Amino acid sequence: MKSPEIQILSTKKLTALQRNLLKYPLILIDEDFVKIEFVEIQKEDIKYCSSTVIFTSQNAVKSLLDDLEKSELCFEKIFCVGEKTKQYLEKNNFEVTHFEHYSKNLADYIVNQKEINEVTFFCGNSRLDELPNTLKTNHIKVNEVVVYKTVLNQIPITNTFDGILFFSPSGVQSYLMAKNSVKPKAFCIGTTTALSASNYFNEIVVVDNPTIEDVIHKVNQYYV
Repeated sequence: MKSPEIQILSTKKLTALQRNLLKYPLILIDEDFVKIEFVEIQKEDIKYCSSTVIFTSQNAVKSLLDDLEKSELCFEKIFCVGEKTKQYLEKNNFEVTHFEHYSKNLADYIVNQKEINEVTFFCGNSRLDELPNTLKTNHIKVNEVVVYKTVLNQIPITNTFDGILFFSPSGVQSYLMAKNSVKPKAFCIGTTTALSASNYFNEIVVVDNPTIEDVIHKVNQYYV
């Protein structure tokens, strides 16, 4: 007998390779509940910033490279959050000093580097407080440069889904602001995203390794 189809909603458009990771009988609908707008950056905007820099998103790297040449970005130490961010930096010939999967862990690592007393944080307009607050509390000056904006793309959902994939707190916020009443099992890319969803979804699953692919693998493990 044919297995009943299981409806999955992704709050982010997936690549063809990512979509192909989903196993039958999982049926995917994906929409971008969050959109990114790059902020125009001039060389003067970063001229006097610290050469020790932090990226917590690929979008921040992409925004810089959209307006500036790599030769104009004279970074001495690069810290980042996320394996994909690290890979994207290295793909563009940047040497990553250190990366962590979570902002909290990166902040703790930087605090323990006694020679660091100032950093430049390239971030979005809705960045979380944990990383910069931890650094400031430990007497590290943080120069924040907003290089992209997060736009909540509120999409009403009429279908009934068995599971929903969240990849950021902004995705959770956008889904809820659209007044969507369907609240199935939530699969979250990390603990911060899970915390944002915890007040609204009864069942939450958090992946061990915070990547899109691991979220998909977790869904496969749960349903197939």
